[in-house]
Amino acid sequence: MSFKKSLLLGVTLGVSSLVPAGAVTISLDGFMSYQPTSAFDAATFDASASDKLVVVVTGEHNFGGNTSGDISGITYDGTPLVQAVNRQPIDSSNITAADIWYLDNPGSFHVSGVLDATVVGNGNNYVYTVIALSGTAPGVGATAVSAANSKSVSLNALGSDSFVVASHGMGGDGNTANVLSVGADAPASQIAALEAGNNWAGHVVSFTNGVAPGAATYSFTGGSAGGNVTIAAEFQAIPEPSSLAFLGIGALALLRRRRQDR
Repeated sequence: MSFKKSLLLGVTLGVSSLVPAGAVTISLDGFMSYQPTSAFDAATFDASASDKLVVVVTGEHNFGGNTSGDISGITYDGTPLVQAVNRQPIDSSNITAADIWYLDNPGSFHVSGVLDATVVGNGNNYVYTVIALSGTAPGVGATAVSAANSKSVSLNALGSDSFVVASHGMGGDGNTANVLSVGADAPASQIAALEAGNNWAGHVVSFTNGVAPGAATYSFTGGSAGGNVTIAAEFQAIPEPSSLAFLGIGALALLRRRRQDR
């Protein structure tokens, strides 16, 4: 097959035929987990060299069946993050609150790297995992929240070579957040496992890089049967310059062929 025909075939079939599937173009620059004693103000994280800051938060409040505890906002050096996923407490038997927040281009706002979270209602016992990424497109792709008491969630990725963050949060059904008994299932890689004292609240966080478009299940094994929830969010990759170049060349070739056929 000639080079010209290959380009035309690529345009006809789409860009994905020109770019290898599963390419890893997003980098995980760093992460940390943090459980505040009374407030989140003291936590600092330097994401100034990255293009996306992601914060996963899980909490519980199960005194008297209280379901009002939730995170209403997170800031990075005073700049508000965007909420991608919000799973509020449901009822007295499942009071797990679980969120994913993000901020594009955190380096534009970085001064001291202070993260501050605001809690509403009677929520307490929150745990956080903070992630810095590079090579991401602005915004967030697909998101997903499981049903109550589920250790897996299905997410239909929209982009190519995406980075999916999944979190299994526990502790909304009494002192059940035993993170040591929970693990992320392959092909995901586990990056964090943190709980508040006496198993009050906790989560296990995983990532899967180079995710192709389409539905996939992100799951965890072990842990309590009740008071848990699994959430996930997709962060899409910036198209590689070579991919855009192939698309442009292929489009020009297709236009040239159409002119010749007239």
